[in-house]
Amino acid sequence: MLFEEKITYVSLEEDVDDFFSAYSLIGNVYEYSKIRMKYLKEMFKLFHILSFSLLILFFSSSSVIAASTKNWTEIAATSDGIQFIDTQSIRYKKGILFILTKYSEINPENNDILSTKSYQMEIDCQKRLFKTDSSKNWEKPETKLMKAAIIKSCTY
Repeated sequence: MLFEEKITYVSLEEDVDDFFSAYSLIGNVYEYSKIRMKYLKEMFKLFHILSFSLLILFFSSSSVIAASTKNWTEIAATSDGIQFIDTQSIRYKKGILFILTKYSEINPENNDILSTKSYQMEIDCQKRLFKTDSSKNWEKPETKLMKAAIIKSCTY
């Protein structure tokens, strides 16, 4: 025979095995991709939590620093106490003065500071009335210290 045909026969079982091994390999790659995506999602979530925590830490510490850098100026004093204002907090809006104020109660016998209280105050300089952050109604100053504090505050 001049031309000899060479025929090779492959069994059907080998083809099926090759197909399933290839499918198995693809399945492993798919599983690997799923695991990797899950890992990346977790890392992304941790990154966001860390970033948010650092942001909160930064802003909370800056407010503490800002709170400690008040420019307290004494505006009135009696034997019972001293009234201060933060000159950096002064702002006017529609004729009303808004200030941050601090009152230090003093022991008249030895001039030791007994207590200190800070609060926001609104002052109507024309009518000489005030209200604090704890009161809703305008009040007339009743003490000599409060009258002097209002008069001196309105000069700023």
